[in-house]
Amino acid sequence: MKKLPMLGIAVGLWIGIASGLPTRTFTLDNGLQVILVQNRIAPLVTIVTAFHAGGTYETPVSNGVFHLYEHMLFKGNKTYPTQLAYMKRLRELGIVFNGSTSTERVEYHYTLPSSLLNEGLEFMRDAILYPLFDEKELENEKTVVLDEYHRDFSNPYYIFSHAVSEAFYGKYFYRKNVIGDTSAIRGATRDLLLQIQRDFYNPENCILIVAGDLDFDQAEKAIRALWSVWGKTGKRPELPIVPHIQTTKEVILHLPVQTASIRYLYAGPNVGKQTEDTYVGDVLGTIMNMPGSRFLSVFVDSGLASRASFGYYTQRYGGEISFSFETSPEKVTPLRKRLDLFIKEMSQPGFFTEEDLEKAKQAMEIDYYKEQETASRYAISLSFWVTIADWEYYRTYLDHVRQVTLEDLQRFVKTYLLNQPHVEGVLLPEEVQG
Repeated sequence: MKKLPMLGIAVGLWIGIASGLPTRTFTLDNGLQVILVQNRIAPLVTIVTAFHAGGTYETPVSNGVFHLYEHMLFKGNKTYPTQLAYMKRLRELGIVFNGSTSTERVEYHYTLPSSLLNEGLEFMRDAILYPLFDEKELENEKTVVLDEYHRDFSNPYYIFSHAVSEAFYGKYFYRKNVIGDTSAIRGATRDLLLQIQRDFYNPENCILIVAGDLDFDQAEKAIRALWSVWGKTGKRPELPIVPHIQTTKEVILHLPVQTASIRYLYAGPNVGKQTEDTYVGDVLGTIMNMPGSRFLSVFVDSGLASRASFGYYTQRYGGEISFSFETSPEKVTPLRKRLDLFIKEMSQPGFFTEEDLEKAKQAMEIDYYKEQETASRYAISLSFWVTIADWEYYRTYLDHVRQVTLEDLQRFVKTYLLNQPHVEGVLLPEEVQG
């Protein structure tokens, strides 16, 4: 981010209209990045804390523990030492709350009346800075997390997706396996949670976002007063990209399903390494999934599949590209052959048109601004982008999208799809042989 003259104790300040909404960003002396977004459509504010953390930052011993930690944060802290006291204060403030753990982000969010912003900021601060990790609560919460684990694995489609990803990452799959390993979850200790807190829950590794009906000066004053007490540690984890297979592999499962599913998984570009290609991946995904696209015409309109989608998942340490289809068992082989040919066709000049490209860019711009209509949804989404990339990446996102060319799309296909190692996964009904 471009540095401007210092204001107070801010390291950097940016004020203006970003993404269509009035926005202010600044950084506290302790390293905490803050983004304020003004949206006065309703008398509400959403407070989000997002951390560079999650599955990709885990080890085999801690696989799944970031998710467990997320659960424990709602179980009490120094100020509200029991879950009963914590929940009582939630009700007093009228807070709607939740959190989520993914591969490269852990986030917590509160939505509450804007008149109680200061109280909400203090309540969030105490939860983040002073968790207790009561050992009895920890044992209880392990059961809750393991129940979620078993619920996921009762779904054959989850089992299938899990198997494809595991085949793609091999022994490094634990860095993509957010739900974790049951033995690691059962073996988690209070000391392990405290170690995670020391290593990851520090101001330099966090982004605080407040969006909604707020006054910039009042919100900044409250944040400086309440959050500057968070001690600086100098820690900001940096990791190598998650390794993946170097030869194409096939995974075939027979499970209790009615139709066949196909999922191909490739390595995609990574923020910080192939940043410009991440925008191209998003444009390509939009083109492929738009109604009337050549992709949907070839696979769905033709009757080869009842459902088809193409996805690019932006990540810093392991971007992913996928093709997914739902079809009947007898069409699996012809569909896979057609997909191989389709990827070759995609790499040729003239496959995509200027009309395709412009429609995709227009659709992406519409989605970009539509997302801002609800402050809470926008704040949570923004927390993903500034954690995976940074504020500047998001702020200039549309500028980069507008610069994508047909040649970029062709190069992307040749670089990441054509003749590249991948996993070809096929899910078939149990009764289907072969």
